[in-house]
Amino acid sequence: MLRLRTNRAVCLRTFRISSCIITLIVTYVSLSPRIGDVCEHKCTWYKQQSGQCVQNSTENADCPSKCSNTGIPNEYKSLQSDIHAVQRVGVYPHLQGGLGNQLFILSTAALIAKHIGGNVIVNSKQTRASSYGVPQPVFWHTMFDADVFVKESDYDEGFARGMNETQFRAAMANNFTKWKNLSHGVYTDGAFLNFSYPFQNRQFLMQIYSPLGEVQRWVNDYAVRLGLALPGKESSLSASYFNEKYANHDLATAGTGPRKSAIKDEVPRNAWSCGLPLRLCERPIQILSCSSADCEKNVAVHVRLQDRSTFADYWDEGHLIKVIDYIMRTIEQGNRVIAFSNDPLRSEILFKKHLNASSLLTKSLQFSSSIDVVEFWLMSQYFGTHILTGSTYQLWSLFLTPLRRVKVILLEDTDTVGFVECAKHHQPELYTFEEI
Repeated sequence: MLRLRTNRAVCLRTFRISSCIITLIVTYVSLSPRIGDVCEHKCTWYKQQSGQCVQNSTENADCPSKCSNTGIPNEYKSLQSDIHAVQRVGVYPHLQGGLGNQLFILSTAALIAKHIGGNVIVNSKQTRASSYGVPQPVFWHTMFDADVFVKESDYDEGFARGMNETQFRAAMANNFTKWKNLSHGVYTDGAFLNFSYPFQNRQFLMQIYSPLGEVQRWVNDYAVRLGLALPGKESSLSASYFNEKYANHDLATAGTGPRKSAIKDEVPRNAWSCGLPLRLCERPIQILSCSSADCEKNVAVHVRLQDRSTFADYWDEGHLIKVIDYIMRTIEQGNRVIAFSNDPLRSEILFKKHLNASSLLTKSLQFSSSIDVVEFWLMSQYFGTHILTGSTYQLWSLFLTPLRRVKVILLEDTDTVGFVECAKHHQPELYTFEEI
């Protein structure tokens, strides 16, 4: 067996750097089955493909000098370091929970990558996130599509080091001095449920979480359907949302030849809205305008209830009664209220138990039932008033709001991740808080 140092020396003297890398990789693969020899059988070798050298409890006299304290044979580790030195260091997020919890973890990973000069590496084949109860969906192509999130189908964390929440706080305080120039990656180890560092890096996170064009179009169309926003010129909604003639008009009379528009002079006759050159169809999809300044007359309430991935209701009966009383008063002032919930059916039943059929609230309160990512951005972009439940999903929608001013209605015991305190400290001009 050729000694590892000899291979490296010949490689570095003889070939260009690209050839060197190829040689190192070939050596890395060819030596893998025999790495146990490096420790002269004083270490028990197992899981050869993952490169772990484990000390045998009865034959470990010389192991500390032959194997690194990470359990990787020293000479094997040296080769592996050379290979990874020519790559950007990967940061591997270990996802937990739903969208709100995933945003904490991926934001942490993005901040680590920013400071150590790496990328966030995600498993493009991953379809579920670990969670209490049933697994939660992932959002690789709707929320986490910025360049910093690199999707790999051949996902391998290699010899990545774990970074827990205590280590992350220490690293942020010391500009990641001990974590720079790593020869291997870093994986997140924890939930990181704290808004302190997100608020300190809000502009950076606002940029990487800017919604994609197709997602923004879904959100805009849903906002129009709910009456939250004024229709845009490029909405993909059916014409009836813009002109009652379409909704009320009959079909064309049968047997009159080729079908023509039954509604005269309503469809533009100048053909296609954008075409060649294709750049004409690249214009970004913008957020629509609300009917009131900063969408202040649009009120969002997020009712987080027990479900197959949530162990308890976030509200009790007292919270519900207070919220209904507040909503009644705000509707009387001409505001529009939309209720969001992880269980829309049960949420609507709970509200109606306290109302009668003729109640103004019954007629004016709407219950949303769209997909997670659409409701998330809808709450973020089109509601100037939020009734806070403490759901991390709602808190992140507030954090990423593009509005200039947002009013937050607080209930007791509903903020467990420090959002209010951090918002008051870092963004006092953006948020105002009231208690009910």
